[in-house]
Amino acid sequence: MVTFGNRLNRSYSLYFPFLGEYITITVFFSKANASIAFKTTPRYNEQDRDSKLIVSTYKDLKQSIFASTFLDIKDFKSENLDIRSQFSNILPDYKEKIQYASNESIKLSKVQTDNGTFENLLFLYAFTFNDYVDDFLYLLAERQHIDTVLNKKIVRTASIQIATPECKSMILKIAENIKGTSLGDFEKNVSAQDEAILNDLFPDNHQPKIRRL
Repeated sequence: MVTFGNRLNRSYSLYFPFLGEYITITVFFSKANASIAFKTTPRYNEQDRDSKLIVSTYKDLKQSIFASTFLDIKDFKSENLDIRSQFSNILPDYKEKIQYASNESIKLSKVQTDNGTFENLLFLYAFTFNDYVDDFLYLLAERQHIDTVLNKKIVRTASIQIATPECKSMILKIAENIKGTSLGDFEKNVSAQDEAILNDLFPDNHQPKIRRL
């Protein structure tokens, strides 16, 4: 059982084929802010510890080799917009290699502001490689939150990646070939700040396992 912290009050679960069976990924979020967190089927976290799978989460998509290599991610700031790492599309060069495993949008509420009526939204995009459908899954969650105090739309994105070690190594080699440089230290270990955020989101210490290689 997961106890929500004061920053989360909703969850949404998705089911995906993986390794010849199905995996559950639950996205945790709030109707009142832009926080996002993930949790997977418990036994997949156990496999992660046994190095059979690599489960990674990213609060900053720029630290994700997959997102920074294959996806068009945009930042934008203005008086009424604060957007970080918003997904735009799969980059054109890789549309034949990558397919959508899911593409969903959830309307949470309508909000009246000085600039008109807007919607609080949650977008969920899941990706896999055409040749590695059973070995790789990347779920990206985008939260669009209307802050009525600041009169601003805030967009925050986080992701979870599940891959076999062989597929993870394949992605690294492709990215290094594209970027022309070694990326062995590209994905940093989770920072103390990220740990503090997770402890706040899941105060009972049953927070999702984070691993970055």
